[in-house]
Formats: sequence, structure tokens, C-alpha cells
Amino acid sequence: MAAVLAGSFADALACAHEAKAHGLPFLYEEIVAGALIRVGQLWQEGQISVADEHVATAVAQSVLACLYPSFPWVETGPKAIVACVEGEQHALGARMAADLLACDGWCVTFVGADLPVDALVDLVVREAPVFVGLSVAMPDRLPSAREAVARLRRAAPRCKVLVGGRAVATEGAPVLDADMIARSATSAVEAVRPWKP
Repeated sequence: MAAVLAGSFADALACAHEAKAHGLPFLYEEIVAGALIRVGQLWQEGQISVADEHVATAVAQSVLACLYPSFPWVETGPKAIVACVEGEQHALGARMAADLLACDGWCVTFVGADLPVDALVDLVVREAPVFVGLSVAMPDRLPSAREAVARLRRAAPRCKVLVGGRAVATEGAPVLDADMIARSATSAVEAVRPWKP
């Protein structure tokens, strides 16, 4: 946390290399997610600025990107799409889930932040993935998640829907009509393994 808050890419990368020796789930959940959750809390408490929070997130994203060449990517696998619901700007958690899914054998299309529901539905209909993972970090984006799940149910009834993110870890999960709720990136990987064809 100190490294990303200081904007120190070198220190953050060194920490990540050390943590990666314990496995990608440890690096992602315990180190990166743990640090950024605390950074978010500091911002909410007014102890750091929004600029500080953005710097910390950008450093974390850059560190993970530097590690990608060493990840055990697969060439083929069942299709999955991971996206943040419309209006959701916090995409790093979804990115981490997409990475861990890809390393677990899924052919993942990561769409990123703030995907309009019409675009999501069009992509899912065109690509016909086994499942869609929707990320909802902020509770005020839960209505967007409900709409996305409902629209996907109508347009692609065979496609399973996984919803994850901090907002569903504490509230709203029972009313989303998702096939599965994931409270972390690693739990998302475990949840969808039975869906592999």
C-alpha cells in the first residue's frame, strides 16, 4: 500500500514479484486488492485525495501489466466475457478476475469499465460465451447490474451470469437474479469451473 500510495512503481513491482512466489491468487487478493481496498477507505475517510487514489490504482495496473509475460496464459478455452456494468468506473477488480479466469483455462474477453448495456447484450449475442462476469464495485451501480442481468436473460438465455465486486459482497446479491455471486476474484474462478464444457 505504501508503494502505490507513494506512486513508486519500482517498489510496488518489487513487492509484487515477491508476492507472486506465493501464487497469483495471493498476489491479486492479498496484496493488490488488499492494498487498494485500504486506499479506498483512506479516500472515503478524507485522508487522501482522489488524485492519490488514482495514482495508486494506476501504479497497481502498471505493475500487473509488467507481470503478464510470466502468467500461464492458455491459447484456447471456453469463452467468457468480463465487464463492468454501465456507469461503473472501477475496473481493476474485474481485470484481476479476468486474468485469473484466463490463467484457469478460459478464453476471456475483458471489456473494461462502464459498458453500456446495449453494447454488452450485442457482444454477448455475437460471441455466445459460456458466461458473462459483471463487476459492480459501487452500490449505486446495482440498478445497472439488475438491468444488465435481465436483458441478458432475455437476449441470451443459455448464457450464465456471474456478478461480482464489492457492492455484491455486502448488499443486493439476492435480487440480481444471477446464476452465481462472487465475493472475490478467486471465488469467481472457483464458481465457474463447473460451467466449463
